[in-house]
Amino acid sequence: RAMMGSFEARRGFHHGDGGIVRLVNTCGVGVAMQLVLTAEPIDAQRALRCNLVAKVVPHERLLPEAELLARQILRNSQRAVRSAKETILEVIGKPLDDQLRIEGWNSYTCVDREEAAALLERFYDRVDPGRAGTSPTALGDRGLTPRSRPDRLGPMLVLSGPEVERLLDLDALVDALATAMVDLSSGRASVPERIAAVVPEREALLAAMPGYVPSTGALMSKLVSLFPGNAAHGIPTHQAVIVAFEPETGTPAALLDGTSITALRTGAGSALSARLLAREDASTLAILGTGVQARSHARAVSRVRGFAEVLVAGRDPVKARRFAGELSTELEPEVRPLDSFEEAVESADVVCATTHAVEPVVRRPWVRDGTHVTSVGYNPSGRELDDETVADALVAVESRRAVLAPVPAGSRDLVEPIERGVITKDDIHAEIGELVSGAKPGRTSPAQITLYKSVGVAAQDAAAAALVLEAARERGVGREVAL
Repeated sequence: RAMMGSFEARRGFHHGDGGIVRLVNTCGVGVAMQLVLTAEPIDAQRALRCNLVAKVVPHERLLPEAELLARQILRNSQRAVRSAKETILEVIGKPLDDQLRIEGWNSYTCVDREEAAALLERFYDRVDPGRAGTSPTALGDRGLTPRSRPDRLGPMLVLSGPEVERLLDLDALVDALATAMVDLSSGRASVPERIAAVVPEREALLAAMPGYVPSTGALMSKLVSLFPGNAAHGIPTHQAVIVAFEPETGTPAALLDGTSITALRTGAGSALSARLLAREDASTLAILGTGVQARSHARAVSRVRGFAEVLVAGRDPVKARRFAGELSTELEPEVRPLDSFEEAVESADVVCATTHAVEPVVRRPWVRDGTHVTSVGYNPSGRELDDETVADALVAVESRRAVLAPVPAGSRDLVEPIERGVITKDDIHAEIGELVSGAKPGRTSPAQITLYKSVGVAAQDAAAAALVLEAARERGVGREVAL
């Protein structure tokens, strides 16, 4: 909640005590100009990003954190601390040669020659008091009591589904997923296979999806349930929560509605695949399904090509017509409902399958040459794609390891054709991250059929959660809850 700024210009004068000089050296010319000339405040997160402050903590943690910082300083040699502080302040704004001279002089005059020799000898013998793991000046040895230690968790930011949806920009999300997918394919991201507890009497499951994506600094875990029977009661089939952690300390930092993020990042993932693989002149988009993922795909995929028409088909024609009517108020292209999956697929340049199908809703005789197909549906007992479509397509996935893993991580749409010898593992042409980085080529001809089979990976959730949290902190959205 803290706000910071320089307000003297409102009163008819400005700093004369070195404040402007230090601001320029600390934050740069642009930030200094903004703060001093506008005399308008900036929030704590902006101050942190421009080096005006070293750390941002919740209000109720301010005194304990200040006490901790003081104790961390006091445990050290105060002669060394004073000299280091004087050095930092003295070198501001000076040429590099002068800065090095000042640092060297202050360092060598901080102690006399005999004491310096003794300190060096203890350092070489590995018995110096500041050595990690053996230090008698650890915080606990200098009076840091349990009351003042940061043992208890600070407040967590909590964000609801509607807040997540307002904060998450789809175009920014597609770009963020591209970066995260490169991290995943290059091995920089840590994304283990999901595990799940099965609820057999509901043909349902609860899955855990942890992940760390260095490019976004996102460390999180998602718990997501899949209860297909919910659709009959108007309840989302996929429901989730995401817990984000501070990557520096592992401290839980935020709790987010994961249902919205799952829907949005899945649609954005398909949009990324279409941006990479669909023909540039693609003009007709078909959405197969009428649920949450269908809506997410219509919103996201329609943004990456100049579609003139969006076709909608579902198992229930009444729902398809109602869904098309809703989309027509949101999308620029004309939206038309069709009576069958076959009719929609036959008419489309890009097909997005978002169903819980038992039997394939995309069949090769229906697919025109040059079509790009995305498939995100999951049914442990069914498939969205027939063998012939998979065999004839250039296949891209988020992760080979994930898509070929056993259920619940993997996909029957690819595992079954491999088991029957229709295709081999080598026929999976590329991961999305490889297409983004250029490690693998994409479409090679206008007539080529391309296929993106998605199983969903935690790297996507991490990238989306990072965008949401950044926007929430910038706009002051959400509630802080102490644990």
